[in-house]
Parts: sequence; C-alpha cells; structure tokens
Amino acid sequence: MNSIMRKTVRGTATGLGALALIAGASACGAIGDLAGGGEGGDDPSAEQPAEDEGGESEGSEGEDAEGSESEDAEGSASEDAEGSESEGSASEDAEGAEGDDAAGGSEGEPVAEEDLTAAGDQAFEFVKAAATGEAETACSLAMDPTTGSGMSGSNLESCVAGFEESAEEAGTEFDPSVADALDRSMVETSDNGDGTAAVSLGGVDAGFAMVQGEDGKWYVDSAGLI
Repeated sequence: MNSIMRKTVRGTATGLGALALIAGASACGAIGDLAGGGEGGDDPSAEQPAEDEGGESEGSEGEDAEGSESEDAEGSASEDAEGSESEGSASEDAEGAEGDDAAGGSEGEPVAEEDLTAAGDQAFEFVKAAATGEAETACSLAMDPTTGSGMSGSNLESCVAGFEESAEEAGTEFDPSVADALDRSMVETSDNGDGTAAVSLGGVDAGFAMVQGEDGKWYVDSAGLI
C-alpha cells in the first residue's frame, strides 16, 4: 500500500468513526424517546378504588369486590384485544415501510446499474473529502438516520466536531494534495442484495456501504456502522 492509499484509508476511517458515533447517538436517542414516551402517563392498573372504613356491611364489601373483579377482567380483556389489533397493524405498517424505503428496490431485488454508478460517485466524493480532512463535506455525504437524507444542522455540526476530535486523537495528518492523486476508478460498488451498495477502495472492502435516501440520492450508510 503506497503512502497515498494509506492516507486515504486513515482519513476514511476517521470519517467513519465520527459517523458511527453520530449514528449511535441518534439510535440511542430514538430508543430513549420510545422508552420515555410512557413516563408520566397514568397507569390504569395502578388505580385502585379507595377503601371505605367503617359503616359498610361485609355483604356490601363482598358485592363490591365481585363487581370490581368482573369489571377489571372485562377491561383487561378489552385492552388485550385492542393491544393485539394495534400490534398487528403496527407490524403491517412496519413491513410496508421497509419495502417502500429499501434503496434500489426491496430485499432480493437487484440495484440498477445506474444506481450503483451514482452510489460510487457519492462514495468517491466521501472518500476524497474524508482523506483530505474536509469534515463538513464528508459528513454531509452521510445518511442522517433521523431524516433519511444527508446530515445537516446540529447533527452535521456534531459529526464535524467528532471528525476533528477523532483525527486529533489518532494523530491523523491530512494532506490536501491527496485529492489530486485519487481517481474515481479506485472506488467500486456492488449490489449487497439488501438494497444497499457495498464499496471497495482499491480492490479492498472500504468498510462501509451506500444507501439511497428519501431524496433519491445515495449516502454513506451511517446506521450500518453501529
């Protein structure tokens, strides 16, 4: 491996490391939102009827207890049925969304040749930007898991900060002249069979894949790095 390729690989690795951190943080945030969605809500099962002290006969207490148990059983059965219907609907919706969002077609369908070319063009731009330390450009060419398109706004800023921090920690030195030495033919793409495109750099697995965004453009699959 010559010096140009070593610098390219190091820069690419730095960029991928920053993307993995952002994707991981986004995933954790999404999980946290789902887990926290129920906090502060009322738990129907926690509501208990107040106990009356003194003055009520044992017969009345027995009738109230039986009535309460019957109502609880009916309510539980109704909630279970509704929950089952909701889960079934959610499952169907999720399956439909996966089929619609799959890049280049659903799983098992080939990615069109023109899409592989477009993915390769974007992958080359990412590699070139990462290898020369153009953090903002590299990050903008990666998929933002929260939007389905290229990173922007606060996530882009976080990615750039992570890129620069990773480079400093690894002692990576960027050479702008590397961009002139890189050629599009060094980057090749192939169909992964799941709607994404595998990327190779100089005939070696580049360590990342490309995925098609909701805007039709191809981006580095940052979610696939975690």
